[in-house]
Amino acid sequence: MDLGLKDRCAVITGAAGDIALETARFLLAEGCHLILTDIDEEELQQAAQKLDGGSRVQTVVADLTSQAGADRVRVQAGRHADILVHAAGVTGAKGDPLRDITEDDWNEAWQTDFLSAVRV
Repeated sequence: MDLGLKDRCAVITGAAGDIALETARFLLAEGCHLILTDIDEEELQQAAQKLDGGSRVQTVVADLTSQAGADRVRVQAGRHADILVHAAGVTGAKGDPLRDITEDDWNEAWQTDFLSAVRV
């Protein structure tokens, strides 16, 4: 399939996860350059190695729940990012959302699942 993405730059958050990794494979096959980001350096490097994309794959270790982490990704991407795949996320606490989940649990999910995309 040719979606006309050759030489485009895609930023993929949560890149060590399975969904992000499969998306990265697809975009790499379409000819994209990739900037992969995740909070865990070891898992991020393993994901990059699985892709075997050579110089078309760059990694940035960043905690996107902070503006500094998002800034690190933006600096790496520069003005060349064409695509954002936001796959960073947490499932958060389990239980009855109105009784069992604390405000801290809600905040962690909000920061990771939503605001990290806004920051990037």
